[in-house]
Amino acid sequence: MVPAVSVVVPVKDGARYIRSCLDFMKSQTFQDFELIFVIGKTHADDTIELIDRLQAEEGSFKVVHQSEDTGLGENRNSGVRAATADLIWFCDVDDAPSAYFLEDMVRIQREHDADMVCCNFINTTPSGLIKEDLSRKYHVKVMDRDEAVQSRFNEEFPVASWSKLFKKSVIEDIGFIDKFCAEDIVHTFSVILKCDKVCIYDRPLYAYRQNEGSICSSNPDVRAVDEIKAYRIVEEIYSDTKYSEDAKAHCMLMRMRSTGHMSKKTFMKYFEETGHDDVTGPLAKSLEGRLYRNLPALYYFAITFFVKYIYKRDGSKGMRKRF
Repeated sequence: MVPAVSVVVPVKDGARYIRSCLDFMKSQTFQDFELIFVIGKTHADDTIELIDRLQAEEGSFKVVHQSEDTGLGENRNSGVRAATADLIWFCDVDDAPSAYFLEDMVRIQREHDADMVCCNFINTTPSGLIKEDLSRKYHVKVMDRDEAVQSRFNEEFPVASWSKLFKKSVIEDIGFIDKFCAEDIVHTFSVILKCDKVCIYDRPLYAYRQNEGSICSSNPDVRAVDEIKAYRIVEEIYSDTKYSEDAKAHCMLMRMRSTGHMSKKTFMKYFEETGHDDVTGPLAKSLEGRLYRNLPALYYFAITFFVKYIYKRDGSKGMRKRF
């Protein structure tokens, strides 16, 4: 029997999270799915031994062992190749999805025959969980491709792949860049161009745990540089489309804001070498653009404060704009 969803979980040095990930999957109110762990070749902990032992004991999930030292991007690609379902969800092993994640996302996908469904999420501490407000009414926004592109330019929904349910037929030819800290950015913008229908759901169904030592937190300078590269790639992907001008403006803005992940030393070096010249046109005339160009140290303080204490504070939501 072919499952409705393939859940792909890449693991690198994630032994301490595997059991809790399995518990989150067992608690899903929608159980018509296959679980695929994709394990890299080398680990600093006992990930390989643990996952093989648990598979032998439970037999409730698949394991794909990589023959090379691959990163998150290629591990996700391998998971897609191993998937048998028509729908794909990429879940990170160290995060905490709601028990209703699959139930809600599959329902919305089926109701609207969506190519991609994206939900809201919350930023949490390493032990954080989804805190449900069962009294609140949540909303679904249904968009065609043009509307979805503009919605993404307006930052109405996140780029993170773990917040999405995809049709396999839409993404199987769009791979993730391997060993790249901003692979979700390029992937999401690429996928949207192939979607006829996209749904976004404002219910937070995923707790993004800000764990020390994670790929995103362990080297913020590398993350920032990769984000800047990612938005240059996106601008190039969109250069031959009718969205090219809007894409150029959005990518320029996001490259500027990505510097908020850098250390101050790296920021000032980046600004001196390339940052000033990259802020042009209407962006240079905006308040944020003028602050960046003329008072870079003050801009750095403002953007890092925003990222740490507003954008990623404990309990903050990924989708902030109402629809």
